Amino acid sequence: MVGLCVASWLFVGGSTTRILVSITAVDGVCRLVCKCGLSGACYKLISPGPGKKKKTLVIGLTGGICAGKSTVSEHLKLLGATIIDTDKLAHELYLPGKEAYDVVVKEWGSRIVSDDKTINRRVLGGIVFKDPAEMAKLNGIMWPRVQARCLELIEEHRRAGAKVVFVENAILFQSGMETIMDAIWVVYVSKEVAKVRLMERNKLTEEEALARIASQPDPDSLKERGTVVIGTDRPVEETREEVAHIYNQLLQ
Repeated sequence: MVGLCVASWLFVGGSTTRILVSITAVDGVCRLVCKCGLSGACYKLISPGPGKKKKTLVIGLTGGICAGKSTVSEHLKLLGATIIDTDKLAHELYLPGKEAYDVVVKEWGSRIVSDDKTINRRVLGGIVFKDPAEMAKLNGIMWPRVQARCLELIEEHRRAGAKVVFVENAILFQSGMETIMDAIWVVYVSKEVAKVRLMERNKLTEEEALARIASQPDPDSLKERGTVVIGTDRPVEETREEVAHIYNQLLQ
């Protein structure tokens, strides 16, 4: 069904500019991407046209490694948002007894299994982050299973009446999950800041940190594909204030 939808674009950063446009949307889903080229955060507020029933918004939350996705996600939780963390879903699927566990262990052997029989993710990471072919192999095992579980959870939250569901996924575009999102929030930080954060957080050498960053989506290319871009190369309180402002606008 095709209906009329009104989308409001807002630019946050110094001054605020509002542009109202009428567009044609399928089932009330407006899929526009801001191309204003301005610094700051650009975001879209979606409202159904006359006679259209409000739907659950599914928003992808992504960004490069150590960009600050967890900071944004945790603050959204404090604001009452529903979050699906695909990294945690993957961790659950790695557990002994889960389908992915047997497949992963069969592929990489006992060297990745800890004494308690769980998968040693640090050892596995050391293998796949150094070799794109190995990473592709792991992704081929995990992505379909993570996506299936994610879709189940989205439907559960939809039936429960959630207004907005955020799907936190560092590899949103590579996994193809952007196709089910109504909007995409990109958390951004420069590669240099990401390197320092990663070295401190994971106790890595500079070489190891750079290898992991290289295996992740390019932060600058992600910025071009986001409906919302949130920079975290600033005091964390400023980031939280911006997140709260945008999220509260979504609920109105």
